[in-house]
Amino acid sequence: MNSFGLQAFPTSLMFFFVLAMAILHLVFAVGVFQTARRGQQDGSRCWLVPPRYWALGTLILGPFFAAVYWALHHSAFGGFDQSGLAEARQRRQQTTDRSE
Repeated sequence: MNSFGLQAFPTSLMFFFVLAMAILHLVFAVGVFQTARRGQQDGSRCWLVPPRYWALGTLILGPFFAAVYWALHHSAFGGFDQSGLAEARQRRQQTTDRSE
Protein backbone atom coordinates (compact mmCIF):
# COMPACT_ATOMS: atom_id res chain seq x y z
CA MET A 1 0.00 0.00 0.00
CA ASN A 2 1.31 3.40 -0.95
CA SER A 3 1.16 5.62 2.14
CA PHE A 4 2.79 8.57 0.36
CA GLY A 5 -0.42 9.35 -1.54
CA LEU A 6 -2.40 9.62 1.69
CA GLN A 7 0.17 11.91 3.28
CA ALA A 8 0.23 14.25 0.32
CA PHE A 9 -3.57 14.59 0.20
CA PRO A 10 -3.89 17.16 3.04
CA THR A 11 -1.08 19.22 1.53
CA SER A 12 -2.68 19.30 -1.91
CA LEU A 13 -6.08 20.01 -0.36
CA MET A 14 -4.59 22.95 1.53
CA PHE A 15 -2.95 24.21 -1.66
CA PHE A 16 -6.29 24.25 -3.49
CA PHE A 17 -7.98 25.93 -0.53
CA VAL A 18 -5.35 28.70 -0.43
CA LEU A 19 -5.57 29.08 -4.21
CA ALA A 20 -9.37 29.39 -4.03
CA MET A 21 -9.10 32.00 -1.27
CA ALA A 22 -6.55 34.00 -3.26
CA ILE A 23 -8.82 33.98 -6.31
CA LEU A 24 -11.80 35.00 -4.15
CA HIS A 25 -9.87 37.91 -2.62
CA LEU A 26 -8.70 39.02 -6.06
CA VAL A 27 -12.21 38.90 -7.54
CA PHE A 28 -13.67 40.91 -4.66
CA ALA A 29 -10.82 43.46 -4.83
CA VAL A 30 -11.31 44.00 -8.57
CA GLY A 31 -15.06 44.36 -8.05
CA VAL A 32 -14.63 46.90 -5.25
CA PHE A 33 -12.10 48.88 -7.29
CA GLN A 34 -14.31 49.01 -10.38
CA THR A 35 -17.39 49.97 -8.38
CA ALA A 36 -15.51 52.65 -6.46
CA ARG A 37 -14.05 54.12 -9.65
CA ARG A 38 -17.48 54.11 -11.32
CA GLY A 39 -18.94 55.90 -8.29
CA GLN A 40 -16.25 58.56 -8.45
CA GLN A 41 -16.82 59.14 -12.16
CA ASP A 42 -20.43 60.09 -11.38
CA GLY A 43 -19.07 63.13 -9.56
CA SER A 44 -19.15 61.72 -6.03
CA ARG A 45 -16.25 60.51 -3.99
CA CYS A 46 -15.43 57.51 -1.84
CA TRP A 47 -15.67 57.76 1.90
CA LEU A 48 -12.45 57.80 3.91
CA VAL A 49 -9.90 56.72 1.28
CA PRO A 50 -9.51 56.55 -2.54
CA PRO A 51 -10.64 53.46 -4.50
CA ARG A 52 -7.16 51.92 -4.70
CA TYR A 53 -6.98 51.67 -0.89
CA TRP A 54 -10.44 50.11 -0.69
CA ALA A 55 -9.26 47.55 -3.26
CA LEU A 56 -5.99 46.93 -1.38
CA GLY A 57 -7.86 46.38 1.88
CA THR A 58 -10.23 43.99 0.14
CA LEU A 59 -7.31 42.14 -1.46
CA ILE A 60 -5.75 41.59 1.96
CA LEU A 61 -8.85 41.05 4.12
CA GLY A 62 -11.23 39.60 1.54
CA PRO A 63 -15.02 39.55 1.49
CA PHE A 64 -15.34 40.92 5.03
CA PHE A 65 -13.68 44.17 3.99
CA ALA A 66 -15.81 44.22 0.84
CA ALA A 67 -18.84 44.08 3.15
CA VAL A 68 -17.54 47.14 5.01
CA TYR A 69 -17.12 48.93 1.68
CA TRP A 70 -20.66 47.98 0.66
CA ALA A 71 -22.11 49.13 4.00
CA LEU A 72 -20.47 52.54 3.70
CA HIS A 73 -21.15 53.17 0.03
CA HIS A 74 -24.20 51.22 -1.11
CA SER A 75 -26.41 50.47 1.89
CA ALA A 76 -28.90 52.67 3.73
CA PHE A 77 -26.07 53.69 6.08
CA GLY A 78 -24.26 55.70 3.46
CA GLY A 79 -23.70 56.25 -0.19
CA PHE A 80 -21.31 57.93 -2.55
CA ASP A 81 -23.07 61.23 -1.96
CA GLN A 82 -23.65 62.73 1.46
CA SER A 83 -27.45 62.56 1.16
CA GLY A 84 -27.68 59.29 3.12
CA LEU A 85 -25.77 60.79 6.03
CA ALA A 86 -27.80 64.01 5.87
CA GLU A 87 -31.07 62.03 5.91
CA ALA A 88 -29.91 60.01 8.92
CA ARG A 89 -28.99 63.18 10.80
CA GLN A 90 -32.34 64.74 9.93
CA ARG A 91 -34.25 61.66 11.16
CA ARG A 92 -32.24 61.65 14.37
CA GLN A 93 -32.95 65.34 14.91
CA GLN A 94 -36.68 64.79 14.33
CA THR A 95 -36.67 61.92 16.80
CA THR A 96 -34.94 63.96 19.49
CA ASP A 97 -37.29 66.90 18.86
CA ARG A 98 -40.34 64.66 19.35
CA SER A 99 -39.01 63.16 22.56
CA GLU A 100 -38.42 66.54 24.20
